[in-house]
Amino acid sequence: MHDFSWHGSVNALTGRGSKTGSPGDEKVPHALKFTKLRCMPDQMYVSVKGVRTIDDALVTIHLMLFYELRSIETMLDSTNDPIGDFINATSADVMTFGATNTYESLLSNTAQLSDLAAFPILSGRMAQVGFSLLKIVYRGYSASDTLQSMHDTSIARRTQLKLDADTRAMELEQQARDWANGDKLTQDIFGRQYIWNLFAHNSPQYHDTNSPKDGYNQEEWKMVEETPKIFEGPFRVGVTCIRVPVLRAHCESINLQFKRKVTLDEVYAVLHAAPGIRVVDDRVNNKHPEPLLASGEDEILVGRVRYDQSVEPGYGIDMFIAGDQLLKGAALNAVQIAELLIEK
Repeated sequence: MHDFSWHGSVNALTGRGSKTGSPGDEKVPHALKFTKLRCMPDQMYVSVKGVRTIDDALVTIHLMLFYELRSIETMLDSTNDPIGDFINATSADVMTFGATNTYESLLSNTAQLSDLAAFPILSGRMAQVGFSLLKIVYRGYSASDTLQSMHDTSIARRTQLKLDADTRAMELEQQARDWANGDKLTQDIFGRQYIWNLFAHNSPQYHDTNSPKDGYNQEEWKMVEETPKIFEGPFRVGVTCIRVPVLRAHCESINLQFKRKVTLDEVYAVLHAAPGIRVVDDRVNNKHPEPLLASGEDEILVGRVRYDQSVEPGYGIDMFIAGDQLLKGAALNAVQIAELLIEK
């Protein structure tokens, strides 16, 4: 008679070991002690902790393994604890998978974790010890509360922005069809002609002569309040938000005032070195930021950089920028903030 002592899960109530275990549990050495082997299909839960992605996020991957003992002689000659071997091999394969993905791409590619081809180390080790890997089922992941919350918020924000943008774009496209057909323009969203027109942003306006917000709309005041937070100090902002008939991307005409004199070379050097910015400023060929160029791009396009002639030369700079409002300024920001937090 042979005594076996393998990795397994320990039931907190009974103290008995289990080969299968339960989702999220931890397999510990010598939890399983027995004398009889079963040559039949079997399964167990495995949770691989500390999976690190390219952008340094840490997650736990939950799997279920289905396998079968095919050769008792090979198993007895090759290992004292096949379950422990399987856990180590699974961890190696999942760690490799995590190391080739960012946090976002890992979540997008989790279907690959139900593919046997994603587990060459596990498949190879099972064959070496007389077992056969039959199937793997990906059962989800878990992350820290902070990381998961930021990811969920990002998805919700991105989804809502996409729905809002799609709805506005649909009405703009419908108005273009109405115009071409000579029909009355559809005006269900803004209650006015959108195509061939400009009008004030449709967010509610403040009406309080005792408040500095008076006359601003919510979108404008958001920029007044949020910009100093971004620069981590006092920063005065004057802003007017206007709706323009483009399908996607936001643009801004920016005037910057400085306490000291600056040169265009200094400004260009800062812009070229700044992450997330692409300078598009070809004066000869009139190539500058446009909504069409910015749509679908992670970067903010910056151009039309020049001196402000309304102040003493060098103390003011004008520029024009374009960016995809569904990426930078929305969901992409949440992802990049999470990446910075992870780095720290």
